[in-house]
Amino acid sequence: NFQDRLIKVNPLTTPGSNRAVSSFMLPENVIAWSFYFMVNNAGQKEYEEAGKKLGSHPKFANYSLLAALAMNTPVTIPKTQAGEQADYWVMEGDNANLFMSGAQFRYIKKGKAANDHARMEPRKGNLYFCFSNNTTGPFTVTVKITTIHVNETLETRPVQRMHIAPKMKMYLKN
Repeated sequence: NFQDRLIKVNPLTTPGSNRAVSSFMLPENVIAWSFYFMVNNAGQKEYEEAGKKLGSHPKFANYSLLAALAMNTPVTIPKTQAGEQADYWVMEGDNANLFMSGAQFRYIKKGKAANDHARMEPRKGNLYFCFSNNTTGPFTVTVKITTIHVNETLETRPVQRMHIAPKMKMYLKN
């Protein structure tokens, strides 16, 4: 796991804003990343059961559910219908400020759910999870992020060199 975060999102009736932003920056050499979020632990049971199913597979015994998802393995985590649903966006750059001010913004992924997951392509710079609460009560969003990155190492190995020397031989022509 790269990061786990708890984000409190105020309700629509709270003075101020019913929006919340969480920023993160991916490490160097990331080739893929994945995320899972749940509102008020509504998807905790689904996440754990999907992890148990994956854990029984010998190929992924040492990996987390999100690591398998980031490695492009078909992973199914059922969406729950229980609890509050959050409007969410994944975005980059200055779009988070535009989101908070209510202006037009661009996003990489969006949806509305009590829990959701996805495999994402790597990006440079700051990335943001943005949430909006259109209900009458506050909720807490748990966001789990996993990255797959490659750290190349250089090593020295002995090399065999071949020396070829031409030879002249006499032979009979018949």
